[in-house]
Amino acid sequence: MLTMQTKTTTDESDSRTLIDSHELARRLSMSHKWVEKNRYRITGAQRVGSRWRFNWSIIKQQLALGKNIII
Repeated sequence: MLTMQTKTTTDESDSRTLIDSHELARRLSMSHKWVEKNRYRITGAQRVGSRWRFNWSIIKQQLALGKNIII
């Protein structure tokens, strides 16, 4: 019998974690509206199709170093 193992990654340790603006606003304790208005200025922001995604590992690293995430 074949079994398929899938990796369900919900932790924040994955270096390729892309999150949407709602999740970024939740993790940063900011409003979704602020994230949407400033999405092009946030470090680690990238467009995937017509949607904006944010690289959580880059943002987390910047915050850990005490740097600003706004370019």
